[in-house]
Amino acid sequence: MKRFIFISMLALLCLLITCPSEAQTLEQAKQAHIEKSLATTNGKIIKEKVDTYSKKYGVDPILVHAVIMTESGYNQYAKSHCGATGLMQLMPATFKARNVGSNIYSIDENIHAGTKHLAGLIAKYQGNVYLALAAYNAGGGYVDRFNGKVPPSSKHYVNRVMYHKTIVNNVLL
Repeated sequence: MKRFIFISMLALLCLLITCPSEAQTLEQAKQAHIEKSLATTNGKIIKEKVDTYSKKYGVDPILVHAVIMTESGYNQYAKSHCGATGLMQLMPATFKARNVGSNIYSIDENIHAGTKHLAGLIAKYQGNVYLALAAYNAGGGYVDRFNGKVPPSSKHYVNRVMYHKTIVNNVLL
């Protein structure tokens, strides 16, 4: 096992030395995707709605954009295998519980419900954005079982959102 780990680390190191621009290229591609998505008519509406509801609920708009990028890649009609739907990939019951409308695919209603939900999670976890994101991904009840720590199954998701937050920040600021 130690030999496997050593060989894997050595391979990763060789890749980083020989292809240092791979990560930069991926980041540039994601940045271009965000720029292209927000330049469309729907993209301008998305930006406006994120700004409106972020201000209303006191959530960082860059974080909301990062959740949208992570969840749907700015695809308003995205639907996951488990039924999460729309830009912010809300489960129908979560959407309905936010009481903001009836069309989960609506840009306005999906961002309104998703931002309201995220704000509630941030408040529940006393401003701990990492726990709030883990709960957004896996559910608050599941996260609560880990006594103030991000569950291992949600760490990758939280890291992806934070990575996308950096990229979105570069695009919007």
